[in-house]
Amino acid sequence: MLIETPGEFAQGGDFGHYVRVTIPGTVAYVNDVARTLPVATWICPQSSSAMVPIRFVSYALGLDEGAVRWDPETSTVTVDAGVRIVQFQTGNSFYVVNGVPIRMTNVAGNPVEMQIRYERSFVPFRALGEAFNIPVEWCADTATAIYNPR
Repeated sequence: MLIETPGEFAQGGDFGHYVRVTIPGTVAYVNDVARTLPVATWICPQSSSAMVPIRFVSYALGLDEGAVRWDPETSTVTVDAGVRIVQFQTGNSFYVVNGVPIRMTNVAGNPVEMQIRYERSFVPFRALGEAFNIPVEWCADTATAIYNPR
């Protein structure tokens, strides 16, 4: 099933959903239910980061449809979860949380950034999780990224 709108997952951004994505791939598991992503996830060769479509993952985490906005003039995606507003800008290795810039890095400490691919905004899986204080896990054996690991 394709998620383009939050539908059954919208819960006001409590971020308690278990989300598992294998990279590369087009299927994500949200609370153990398989969902088809609108585009494939991928590994960024420059940073070795797992890149995911921000709108899909934001909805999977429980945000409402209006929570994710694109500003074409600044190439910025804003994810508004109420008390926490996070912005990612294309080509920028910083994201902004409630007005405070935070450097995005991979596990090795190298900078990563949001990128556009297939006319979609992709962000590093780890950075989005960290921006919302969501526990993140990477399983190298299966190339799987997980929010709220069990």
